[in-house]
Amino acid sequence: MSSSNNIQLSVFREHPIFQTIDQRDLESENFDMSSEDYDIHNQQPEMSPNEQRRLLNLEQAGGQNSTGLLEDDNLDHEFNLLRTIEYRGHQVVLESIDVTVSWKLKLQSITCFQYLLVVGFMDQAIGSIMHYMLEYYEVDRSQLSLLFLLQLFGYLAASFANDTLHRTIGFGNLTSFAMFCVMATCIGYYLKFPLTLMFILSIFLGFGIGTVDCCVNVFFGNMKYANQLLGVMHAFYGVGSLFSPILAIRLIEVGWKWNQYYLLLFGFSTTAFVFSVIMFRNETKWKASINVRIT
Repeated sequence: MSSSNNIQLSVFREHPIFQTIDQRDLESENFDMSSEDYDIHNQQPEMSPNEQRRLLNLEQAGGQNSTGLLEDDNLDHEFNLLRTIEYRGHQVVLESIDVTVSWKLKLQSITCFQYLLVVGFMDQAIGSIMHYMLEYYEVDRSQLSLLFLLQLFGYLAASFANDTLHRTIGFGNLTSFAMFCVMATCIGYYLKFPLTLMFILSIFLGFGIGTVDCCVNVFFGNMKYANQLLGVMHAFYGVGSLFSPILAIRLIEVGWKWNQYYLLLFGFSTTAFVFSVIMFRNETKWKASINVRIT
């Protein structure tokens, strides 16, 4: 990009004050997001952060677009993609954080809701069919409860590793891998793997669930209307948790085997995996490294 095409990009950090940086800094190999290296400039102390943000958006749009979307050749009018920049030799797509103006963000939000719906179904599935698993594997409840304990270990591992993985492989690849872990677990239950293998799969399931939980909380936490979206997201988990035992017991009553219920859950998780690959293909590790979005 030419120097004449420099724009001011908004950088959302934990610091409550709105900061701006120059695009040439983004293209620099020495780019560092630390506040020590970037002073706040062009700010007016008497203006609130929201007022500064709106002013910057109007300046970017030439004062002609109240939504703050840039009238530019790089603008995707269907999905409201705002700007593509180059960072360390890789293309990074900067997008809106306002779900009310971006259709792509709406679809991404629906995908995240689907993640939590799947997680809710998976969390409550074992308890619903435990009686049948005890009979099939010929073990007692204390032995079968290791499935829950090992799932906890996987969840804890995901919690500690999530930030590193996020910056190493990107949000899109990370959520896709998480859904793959859920899919693999569903296949294991459907095929009635030996209990030892089921213990191993429980670790992967916990890792997948923990990864999804961390990722979607970060994703919605960086958006406008974060509180509302986070509330809806966790409501979907509740819906999955509520209907999973009802659905499992009902299907068994009409003639399904206990393991066949996981075939249904495999379909749910596969759908979420496909949507993850499609909707988050621009959420790369390079985007995670700079964490820049435009309002």
